[in-house]
Amino acid sequence: MQSLIPSFTPAGLDEFLEQEKAQTNEQAYALITEIERILSETVLEELKANYDGDKWWYDGVPKSARQPATQRQEEDNNSSGSKEAYLNLIDYRTIIESNWQILGEMLGMGTGARAKRTLWINDTNEIRKIAMHASKGATVSFDQLSRLAGYRDELRKRGSASEDKNETND
Repeated sequence: MQSLIPSFTPAGLDEFLEQEKAQTNEQAYALITEIERILSETVLEELKANYDGDKWWYDGVPKSARQPATQRQEEDNNSSGSKEAYLNLIDYRTIIESNWQILGEMLGMGTGARAKRTLWINDTNEIRKIAMHASKGATVSFDQLSRLAGYRDELRKRGSASEDKNETND
């Protein structure tokens, strides 16, 4: 339309076109995938290291996250092969808060109480809804993309710091 009528510039059109050019949804998808991978690996590794046997699942994963995951596993005939594969991104917030003594320093961001320090997971999940449902026509903003990159970078930094600490202890 704008190519036919150059003066056609409704509010928000320029920003929308910029975001489309930058493919923010695709970039957000890649960032969220990495954030979720790091988060999952870190949480599961720490729970398994701190709880004996299957206790990591029963004592480390609160019932409010465990039961829906188990139900999804049953409905899916366990095609993903492991209990933890059925946890949703948002479940990790519950798990972290319930295991704050183990996971708080590693995965809490900012200052304040644990609920405030895990809000970044909610933010990531809300941005995920936009990125994963592009057919709704919404796009991830540059600000949202920047926040995701910040979360990812912070997780990477913390992961390498804990790896360095483990290497020093060996």
